[in-house]
Amino acid sequence: MIKSKFKLKVSSLALAAVLALGSIVLPVNAGTTAKAAKKAYCAGLKLNNDIKLNKTQTFKKEAFYYEDVFFSKAVHAKANYTITSKRKSAGKNYKVTYKVKYKYFSNPKLQHTEIWYDDWYWAFISPSELYTVFDYNTGMSLEAKNKLGVKVSGGKFNYTYYPKQYYTYTDEYKDKYDPKDCWIRNTKTLNYSFTVTYPKKCKDIVVGIGFVNRAEIPDVSGYEKEPDNQYWTGKKTPYGKTSYYKEGKKTMSYMRLK
Repeated sequence: MIKSKFKLKVSSLALAAVLALGSIVLPVNAGTTAKAAKKAYCAGLKLNNDIKLNKTQTFKKEAFYYEDVFFSKAVHAKANYTITSKRKSAGKNYKVTYKVKYKYFSNPKLQHTEIWYDDWYWAFISPSELYTVFDYNTGMSLEAKNKLGVKVSGGKFNYTYYPKQYYTYTDEYKDKYDPKDCWIRNTKTLNYSFTVTYPKKCKDIVVGIGFVNRAEIPDVSGYEKEPDNQYWTGKKTPYGKTSYYKEGKKTMSYMRLK
């Protein structure tokens, strides 16, 4: 949170007058003014406001696939995601349900199907779909327990895929892995829905939906301390420090709930 700095300039003449009175009287609204001057964390992120309430919208984006063993260069693929949002009143709360559908219109083919095991670094870059709900003032995730009274439910991902593409190892590992287990497959469609329940008076909620083109992360020690993982706890890492924000500026859509 960025705090504004205030400087109180008092002329020597005014100071003399105050001393003569024996006390300094501050404006009644000084504390209110200082509080209002605090800048919300997300105000500096310049998030778009593409998602509209009670609408169905389709966003056309560009995804890409890359792994320097399988592909000689990044392979670009067209992708759409359609978002339907509906809000209803529930006592003192609002409930907004989002239904999201993704479609990928191409199936990048492997250019190399014979590889050395040591060349495979588990850094296959592909679209990573996500939704997230966070606090506009702090940037912290609201999917964990929070003080705003926001609850997020649902989110079961249902995929369909293009056919599997197989590869084989050419070194000493070729006899250790069944060729039937050496494959990748690209996503064809994805559907999910989730609901955000929040107090009607709350104006501090941002919903983000889309995908990021990012690498799969290997299962290594210390991964749980990475910014992306810490973000989901809702305590340590604000959204602006995650790869979802940094790498999703062209592929994520947002809505500020009011």
